[in-house]
Amino acid sequence: MTGRLGMLTHRIRQFSTTMVRQGGHGRPGCPGENLPINLNAGKFKITMIMTLFFGIGLGAPWLVVMWSMVKGK
Repeated sequence: MTGRLGMLTHRIRQFSTTMVRQGGHGRPGCPGENLPINLNAGKFKITMIMTLFFGIGLGAPWLVVMWSMVKGK
């Protein structure tokens, strides 16, 4: 039993490490390489993109609640 369990854990560990190694885009290990925006675009542009991204994501539920409350009147 221990032999089979050890072999199974070895195969799982080997599979997961190869998936991590093959799964990246661009240069592996470079921070920001897998982001959908260009980090070298400038601080103002990145700030506007991130504000828009998080503003829509975090503001949408509040807008839906406000719309449903106004619609109920």
